[in-house]
Amino acid sequence: MCASLFQPIGIAVMPIIHSTNNANMAEGHVLGNFHAYYSFNPVHERLRFMDVQTANALRRTLLVKKSADAMSEATCTVLDVGCNEGDLTIGLYDALNGRATLVDANQIDDVANFDLNNISTLNELIQKDKKQVEYLIQDQGETSHRRRYVCKLQIDGKRMGHGEGVSKKVAKAKAAEVALRTLDVTDGKKLEKDISAGEKSVPEQFPLTKEELAARKPLMALGVDIDEVLIERAAKKSVQLTEGDAVQFRHVDAMTNKFSKEIAPFLELAQRAPAERKFDLITCFSVTMWIHLNNGDDGLWKFLETVSDMTEHLIIEPQTWKCYRNAQKRLTRMRVDVPQSFREIKVRTDVVEKIDAFLLAAGRFRYKAQLGKTNWSRNVVLYSRKTVAGIKYAS
Repeated sequence: MCASLFQPIGIAVMPIIHSTNNANMAEGHVLGNFHAYYSFNPVHERLRFMDVQTANALRRTLLVKKSADAMSEATCTVLDVGCNEGDLTIGLYDALNGRATLVDANQIDDVANFDLNNISTLNELIQKDKKQVEYLIQDQGETSHRRRYVCKLQIDGKRMGHGEGVSKKVAKAKAAEVALRTLDVTDGKKLEKDISAGEKSVPEQFPLTKEELAARKPLMALGVDIDEVLIERAAKKSVQLTEGDAVQFRHVDAMTNKFSKEIAPFLELAQRAPAERKFDLITCFSVTMWIHLNNGDDGLWKFLETVSDMTEHLIIEPQTWKCYRNAQKRLTRMRVDVPQSFREIKVRTDVVEKIDAFLLAAGRFRYKAQLGKTNWSRNVVLYSRKTVAGIKYAS
């Protein structure tokens, strides 16, 4: 089935504003439904966590039938909440379907991997050698609401690293990563971070065998968003589907009582047994802040409760309090009234920690795995009711 044949239905939190580009932009800064979002936050950046090992581990757990006759394992269902124009939903489908080109988890480059601790690690190393490190940072301007910084790193006047990011700190961390690798190679030094990484290694996950592929479940992916225009664009995009699979998009508000009713046709198509949870995997990339700001503390917990009850595994990218402050600053800069709900939330500086505690509370998820960090310095975390073989969970 082709996504473009599916007609999106549902309701939105607020009326869609079509009058001017400025109005559309203002709405995006209130609800998070940015148009042209993937032009400043590309899909490959959002999927940096989906390396070969992680993808193979998830594919083997989610797609391979445990019993050829088990009707309860008829399909694998994935829900992407806040799918925008659908690029990430399609990218996630391709990764789970084995069509995407993925990086190896053991490969590190200045674009796909970075750690903010690289800066202090490099500084300590350089101080021991009594050398001087210098970070030359340039502001390359702004695209939509994303700034771009470039950092050139020099050690004793010699260029040793280059990094780019949405903040000065991210650019410095990426440049420091390159410098650390260079020093590691030229000086023959084994850095402590490499040792700790080895201690946390997990068994390598090989691609699915022919036998496993033969027993593969159909993969059904659904993207939902509150913006009807974005959903219409998503539904028009082509998807290279494996026979029996489906990628669909619906105009749905996850915060209304009609949410379950609106996604019911998709679940009927997926032939989910009544005893099963509705989805094997739900992803929530950069949506928790917008749910929180527009629906308050109670709305955030209601949303997390809803998605937790619906899925076996949850991948979430929660925004930090710094993101909340920046969202309000952008509205002020644009001379847009800041909604009262923005000011009334009580959970603030420790919002990420509170979300984590909520998801790990009794009756929800038992296991947590850190999958990676985005270019915006936000963690991508997997919560599971049962472990996925090949993924390293926190003890």
